[in-house]
Amino acid sequence: MAKILKEQGYIKDYELISLNNHKFLKLQLIYLKNERSRISGLKKASRPGLRLYSKRGRIAAVTANRGIAVLSTSSGVMTDREAREKGVGGEILCYIW
Repeated sequence: MAKILKEQGYIKDYELISLNNHKFLKLQLIYLKNERSRISGLKKASRPGLRLYSKRGRIAAVTANRGIAVLSTSSGVMTDREAREKGVGGEILCYIW
């Protein structure tokens, strides 16, 4: 997921850190000129009690194409745009805008 955030320009970089037998993911956020984060919103979609799936032809664009949905598909984790291009559906993990 961090790789997708970096590829889409939402974060500058990421790093996996081990500290006292615990693993942490350190994200370097990108800030705009007005000191606001590039990520203005994030919504978790699927959860253990309610999985959300989308068929290949029914993946909707997020906030008028200004955001992305992250899906877990049979071809791996990818954005909604990549899933539409490849013609695959999957579980919607989250929305980012």
